[in-house]
Amino acid sequence: MRVRFRDGILLFVLIGMWIGLTACSELVTATPPPTLQVVRVTYPPALRPVSEALQTCVEANPHIALILNEAPVSASLDQVADLTLRMGFPGSSSVFVAAAAAIGQEEIVVVANRANSLNRLSVEDLAGLLTGRLENWGQIGGPDAPVEVWVYPQGNELRDVFDGAVLSGESITTMAMVAPDPEAMLEAVAGSEGAIGYIPKAWISAEVRQVRVDEIQAKLIQPVLVLAESEPWDAPRTLLACLQTGEGQKEIQARYLPWEEK
Repeated sequence: MRVRFRDGILLFVLIGMWIGLTACSELVTATPPPTLQVVRVTYPPALRPVSEALQTCVEANPHIALILNEAPVSASLDQVADLTLRMGFPGSSSVFVAAAAAIGQEEIVVVANRANSLNRLSVEDLAGLLTGRLENWGQIGGPDAPVEVWVYPQGNELRDVFDGAVLSGESITTMAMVAPDPEAMLEAVAGSEGAIGYIPKAWISAEVRQVRVDEIQAKLIQPVLVLAESEPWDAPRTLLACLQTGEGQKEIQARYLPWEEK
């Protein structure tokens, strides 16, 4: 004998079975992703390599989103930025800094074209090249090529440090050409046999030859600083800690000198 259930009774039985099964299983709730904390960082072109360390720190702290702004150094800190990177101590007393931390040191180095066999200069010869007193590399044992001087714009932090260490009040030759940033300086020096310029050592490449100037090299070492107009809050503080002691610091030490208290 066949037993037939009415549709309503069959539906009731199925609903009861489903309630029983769901009651015996645990409810799985998805963990919401952490809220992104946006950190704005401003840095000058000279410190562009530090941006790679910043990206490493963000990868280690996925709750942080980074907004990078590359801009020339100005007389005051970027008021929009949570952190500002600078090479050298702020020279203006009008710059208000609530927090400052060193993450390394940068060395400014003299560079010449790869075809130039000279790898060492005296400070007197370097000043002679930059001021125009020496017009041909052959005058100091280099190739028979006219000297082509490359500098940065007036007010650039690299130029301020370099001129102060080398020129002793003298003026750069009026024939000098201007590179806006280290990338342009590298391209210019690599492209001309008689060219001479200077770059942060973190930018050094096989395209140019580094030229030692031992008497002034210590003066060309500058601190790499992280500055803030107000006390850093949670995410910027985490980022700063990574740059000082974490994975970011490991990457910085691969391209910069370690910070030393003086």
